[in-house]
Amino acid sequence: METHKSMANKIAKVVPFLTHRDQDRERNIDRIIQRARDLVLSGFEAVEWSDSVWLITSGRLTESPGKRPGPASIRFHVSEELGDAALPEVWAGLAKALMKLRFNRSAQAMSSQRSFVAAIGLVWYEANRLNVPFRALNKQVLDAACRLISEQYAESTAYNLHKFVSEFVNMCDANLLCNNILKYKYSGLKRPEGSNSREQQRLDDPGVRDTSSPKMITPEVLQSIGALHQDLPKDHNCRIYVVMLSFLAFL
Repeated sequence: METHKSMANKIAKVVPFLTHRDQDRERNIDRIIQRARDLVLSGFEAVEWSDSVWLITSGRLTESPGKRPGPASIRFHVSEELGDAALPEVWAGLAKALMKLRFNRSAQAMSSQRSFVAAIGLVWYEANRLNVPFRALNKQVLDAACRLISEQYAESTAYNLHKFVSEFVNMCDANLLCNNILKYKYSGLKRPEGSNSREQQRLDDPGVRDTSSPKMITPEVLQSIGALHQDLPKDHNCRIYVVMLSFLAFL
């Protein structure tokens, strides 16, 4: 059997939430849930831990771009397309605990928290379908969840959910919550074309370096403006118009 130290060395670079991790997975699960329950966060005053829907009343989670000011909710359910079932027992406890702890650590927006919880829900859905308990979570379940994500969501949304599945599993690995150290990354993970690019180009596309465009003025025009600027005396009353012309040309 692997020692605690040797297993820890295999964990992905995720800082664990637990300062002490036991070989007993059930104890680690109980500890991480209790730590999250004891964590006092602004905006969570109205939250009842056992509820399957949490209402956040203030703070960053209520300040999503384009959202009207006011409380925001997060649901610990699978999607309506998959039956809208509330996450059961240990899955719900861990989804709530990990969501709360990751928010305390990095203060992600509500959209990130909802997607993270949705990813956990999709993993549970496939684990339940395959009759695999949480502690026995394996790559077969995770692959099935990621394939389901690809079927259920648009490419860009699926890409983000695949990454949230990996984040969830990395947290499980780092805190020794499952029997296996999974170090999971979906083999079908593929960044969509146009990701992080206003011009619908990938950032690693060699074409990004090409700055030519029919909308750009020619070098000859810039040279002519520059020559005009140099030829005019510094105190000429039209010099400012040449400067403005140069500025507009660059825009």
